[in-house]
Amino acid sequence: MQRHLGWHRARLNFLAKVLLALLAAGRVNLTKVARAFSGPAQLDSHYKRLQRFLRGFDCLADGSLARLLAGLSGVEPPWVLSLDRSDWRPAVPGAALPWINFLVLGIVRDGVAYPLLWTLLPKAGSSNAQERIDLRERFLALFGLEAVRFIAMDREFGTSRRWVQWLDQQGLDFRLRLCVSTRFALRGGPTRVGGPALRGLAPRQSLAALGGAPALWRAGAGGRPAAAARNVRAHPSG
Repeated sequence: MQRHLGWHRARLNFLAKVLLALLAAGRVNLTKVARAFSGPAQLDSHYKRLQRFLRGFDCLADGSLARLLAGLSGVEPPWVLSLDRSDWRPAVPGAALPWINFLVLGIVRDGVAYPLLWTLLPKAGSSNAQERIDLRERFLALFGLEAVRFIAMDREFGTSRRWVQWLDQQGLDFRLRLCVSTRFALRGGPTRVGGPALRGLAPRQSLAALGGAPALWRAGAGGRPAAAARNVRAHPSG
């Protein structure tokens, strides 16, 4: 951790204790984490020390935490990245608490995405194009374009023309799951609708475009045909 964070040994040791206490407590509530701390100190002492540590804990701005997480992932670049949202509303009896809504960029390993960078959205619901661009620009500033193999996204990220065009302009390859009703146009071709375009394809059979490169394929077997799009300069209608 010292290689990625550049902290002195005492602070790194305390961080290790915090992580172990978090695992033992199974909660992020500071009182519960303080109770899970090892050592002879009193609960109040552990609690205040946690507060002091978190008050000065700002390794997000310079990318130190992202570099640490990338190193701990065990995956060498270029990476397959995942862009997704995670949202929930705390269930507290008698209290109408706001939604907690994270836009998360992760490294994919063995079908699991490990969070690398994230943005806490000040609202419920989907992110907009600018919020996605800001998150991607943070990644590019830290790791560069050469660290990206491609980025995988679900259907909600395919509704913004500005977002898809920005990915294209940056030279970022991507895989985008499309809604069957999504309208798209491969460069030089007519506007088409995702479902009908894929209906005649077998699962994982591709639709060729741009010099024969696999551009659009049917992702799964059975049910409605779910489209998956490679970076083919397809432009959503919205």
